[in-house]
Amino acid sequence: MTSAENITLIKQLFDSCVDLETAQQDDYLKNTNCSEAVRLQVQRLLSHAQQTTTLNETSAAQDVISHNIHAMSQQLHAGQCIGSYQIEEEIGRGGMGIVFLAHRADGQYQQKVAIKISPSFASVQELQRFHQERQILAQLQHANIAILLDGGSTDDNRPYLVMEHIQGLPITQYCHEKQLNLEQRLNLFLKICQAVSFAHSHLIIHRDIKPENILVSDEGQVKLLDFGISKALHAEEISQHTTLQQGLTLAYASPEQIRGETTTTLTDVYGLGALLYELISGQVPHKMAKNSHEEIIKNICLSVPPLPSTIINTSNTNNANDIKSLIPVKKLQGDLDNIVAKALRKEPTERYESVAALQTDIQNYLTGDEVLATKPSYRYKLKKLFQRHPVSSVLSVALLIALLSGLGISLYLNQALTLERDKLVSTQAQLQQEVSTSKEVITLLTNMFDAASPEKAQGKDISVTTLINSAVTHTQNSLANKPEIKARLLQELAEVNRKLGNYQATINLLQESHTLKILHKKKPTALNYIALANAYRLAGDYP
Repeated sequence: MTSAENITLIKQLFDSCVDLETAQQDDYLKNTNCSEAVRLQVQRLLSHAQQTTTLNETSAAQDVISHNIHAMSQQLHAGQCIGSYQIEEEIGRGGMGIVFLAHRADGQYQQKVAIKISPSFASVQELQRFHQERQILAQLQHANIAILLDGGSTDDNRPYLVMEHIQGLPITQYCHEKQLNLEQRLNLFLKICQAVSFAHSHLIIHRDIKPENILVSDEGQVKLLDFGISKALHAEEISQHTTLQQGLTLAYASPEQIRGETTTTLTDVYGLGALLYELISGQVPHKMAKNSHEEIIKNICLSVPPLPSTIINTSNTNNANDIKSLIPVKKLQGDLDNIVAKALRKEPTERYESVAALQTDIQNYLTGDEVLATKPSYRYKLKKLFQRHPVSSVLSVALLIALLSGLGISLYLNQALTLERDKLVSTQAQLQQEVSTSKEVITLLTNMFDAASPEKAQGKDISVTTLINSAVTHTQNSLANKPEIKARLLQELAEVNRKLGNYQATINLLQESHTLKILHKKKPTALNYIALANAYRLAGDYP
């Protein structure tokens, strides 16, 4: 075990040698009065510093301090007291400090707490960030955010936070062990959105949203933890690279965090999108295993992750198979795929404008309303309407079908009645014409018999030809206002002449009948033309 004095000396020697050449480092250490054990520890740290490859090579020394000197300085033991609390065991460790389970030991009351202590030899920036986290937690009083109970400094001036102890599981593990369905997972996610949105309303960005920082109790109570790398919106950035190395988890980091750009509330929108992606697909958006550090960073900044529904369909991992049995793929396709894709856009301005907007889209999905992430269309709107109101929609469709059917039947019956009416009107017109024709025939016959009466004949014999010619003359000089009847009578008189052998008279009468019909837009029929042709044949006029 390394003593506090040795750790202090190791840090001092390391700081003095880290910027020297290797040969100069050896000479410097040989000229000090440090022990062999101390010298070997310093050389080991310097060797790590030379071999470390980071996104910013100038911070290799800081990386070594974070991963080595911190580890040596964070040695507290069960039974040791910090303020009014006694340590029971270590329950967490990270770049920003170490977390212990403790209990109230002053006899005032019984209480389990979580104590987070900064490293012994934290840099000025690290201490500034630790105090910032304490201040942030002090102003964030929300049901889904871990409550700050107390704070102070240890005997060796290490600041610490006393927070409520959350007995629970990381949200992804909780969903897996409880076998939660899609709706239950989304409802848990909404609680995290509420907590993050509350922090944003107090101008605080979390910047490290991941399953390990979201615990769920057996009762389903969700708590957002660890504001260690969070930032006040009005505050200046504190060494973006240091944040990356000490607190950032690449699987949930946004492209702007990777690139070292300014972070905003939209950074947390991305983190929530990555969390939602894992909750509904069982995997993080970008593959971490089997990829080099550089490939992972390139994927996060440039490549678009596959849709969650695609992941479940193609993946054979235990998580994906487990989720596939709980969540139908069809429920992910469409709206949920679109929601996740929008939250994970590479450019912050293309994401949801706020966590509240993301939260609203999730709520709309659960209630069957339209979501902002899906392009609207009439088909989409109708689909959502049916999903929201299935019973009334079915009844409305049934009513619409009934109305359309009734309208169709009415139109059909109306058309049928119209046809029948037209037929009746046409039949009536024909009957009227037949009656008129009959009357004219009777008149014609009456005139013929009148011409053959003894009074008119005056003792002379009246031939049939004379009577027919008389009828023809009468017909030709009358019925000017009844062309159809006139044409009909001329046609019948032509037939009489044919039977009498007067073929030329037959031809003349048929031609006159045809001309009369044509003048009054009543074309002669085929039978009419056949009768005329037959008259020419009988008359010997073959051409």
